Amino acid sequence: MKENAKDNLYQIVKFVESQDMEKEIDIKMIVPYLNKYMKIREIPKNHYITREQEMLNKVYYIICGAYDMTRLSEKGKMKVQAQRRAPQFIGIDKAIDKNMKGNFTSIALEKCTVLEIDQKYFVECIKENGDLAIKLIKNISEKLVNASLEIDRLVFNTPKEQLMHYIYQYWKESPAKHSICRIEEKNSYTADNVGISIRTFYRVLDILKKEKLVCIHKGCIEVDEKQIKKIKELLSLE
Repeated sequence: MKENAKDNLYQIVKFVESQDMEKEIDIKMIVPYLNKYMKIREIPKNHYITREQEMLNKVYYIICGAYDMTRLSEKGKMKVQAQRRAPQFIGIDKAIDKNMKGNFTSIALEKCTVLEIDQKYFVECIKENGDLAIKLIKNISEKLVNASLEIDRLVFNTPKEQLMHYIYQYWKESPAKHSICRIEEKNSYTADNVGISIRTFYRVLDILKKEKLVCIHKGCIEVDEKQIKKIKELLSLE
């Protein structure tokens, strides 16, 4: 391994995080930092990045795109745990404890550009580069905060507030901000993500429509900037 090879991963992460994530990243700028321990993969929409209970031998750095984190219930029903958008790491915990299996499946919601990193090389990079370690701690901390907020949302919010939070988060994480944001997914999928029954979902959706907080177009929920602003005010979001 070259003397500065352990700095390559940090340089890639530093470059990606400096980019405007609403625009396409020029992957050619990353290529000079690649080595035998790292390679770029393109994951098509609806394809797996990782699978639940799979023994991982790589760490994955999502450079571009968004993905679902899902788990299977004991009855075999798939439940979306969270939606993530690049840049994100997958598999840090498995790199530290190699006996740990994947506890969720990650599925690309759109075409994703992924950096596959050898586990041993990844750990060596952390040991050698304090700046990289700090970035990883920040990444993990953000996930823990989001998980805590999700628990609070489920425990303290009404179904109406839960759906409004979901709509706002969907708008916030859209790769490009348009005057109108459309949630192009099945209503049953949205209800599962929100954590409410499909019956409750339709009841709450009808209330939001009557209050002119959302519109329905060809079966999809749509919101404009004015409606999002009102939702933020009702949820007391900054």
